[in-house]
Amino acid sequence: MAFKDIKGQDRAVEFFRNSVNRERLAHAYLFLGPEGVGKTLLAKNLAKFLNCESPVKDGALLIDCCDSCISCRKTDGFNHPDVRWIEREGEARRISIDEIRLMQREMSMKAYEGKSKVFIILDAHNMSEEAANSLLKALEEPPPHCLIILTSADISGLLPTIISRCQIIKFYPLERERLKEILAHRYRISSDEVHFLSAQAEGRIGRALSLKDGDALSKKNRLIEQVCQSGRGLASINVFNIKDKKELAEQLGYLLNWFRDILIFKTGLPASNIINADRIEGIKSQAGLFSLEELEQIIDKIDQAHRLIEQSVNRKLALEVMLRGIAGCKK
Repeated sequence: MAFKDIKGQDRAVEFFRNSVNRERLAHAYLFLGPEGVGKTLLAKNLAKFLNCESPVKDGALLIDCCDSCISCRKTDGFNHPDVRWIEREGEARRISIDEIRLMQREMSMKAYEGKSKVFIILDAHNMSEEAANSLLKALEEPPPHCLIILTSADISGLLPTIISRCQIIKFYPLERERLKEILAHRYRISSDEVHFLSAQAEGRIGRALSLKDGDALSKKNRLIEQVCQSGRGLASINVFNIKDKKELAEQLGYLLNWFRDILIFKTGLPASNIINADRIEGIKSQAGLFSLEELEQIIDKIDQAHRLIEQSVNRKLALEVMLRGIAGCKK
């Protein structure tokens, strides 16, 4: 993959093309934006572009990496000696001061194979306080052959002094129609799945592809059938993945969107707002089971369960209360 393959972040790509050709790269950048919008992908491809052995040219201008030389392949494989990836580790899930100290030692050395040494700190807001203070020293006077890239979705988790020493590159979610176009034409995804993924991903192509790889559409449909279309009785909490907090949050999101879709249908809003377009007949049949007031109550109960679980309240208890509330609203 190269710059030409990065979709939806044209402004950032063009900025770096121009900066490289004008020899005006800063020593440190902060890639800021929500998860799944291409921050890591652009960081990797910038590293490839800087060290490519046979860059693509348009006249005298460099426009992309070749994506096939040894340097490009090593960067893709995360084993290029001059491209260092730094991310959180250990039980504390923090970036340690030892990682930053190692980076500082490597910065003082010349590049082994490439033209530049590139240090990419993923989710930099997860640095320990000691690591953040150590990074400040590295940002003050970095060697000319070094580039530091920080990625983050949470600027509030970074020291203001770190932010001030970096040039900020903002990444934005794609418009839903643009995301649909990319998913349909580049990845050859069916129309039903495109509609679902683009709605769930909230403009984040990385998020959409992650959901696709995880077979999210099938998981969503199984959950709906087990919880909402299995009769009038109380569904079992066993349909939820109680042990995995992240997946449980996803499941609650699917459930929330299902009842939201029924509410949209009953209120006569445009069908384009419905996320579960692949189950429109089920939405129509379920709409007769609930009043608008009951749907609003159910949505509130699901939202409350999600918040309680995020606050580390007993997951089993939160789900049981939620399911009783849903069953109590069925006619």
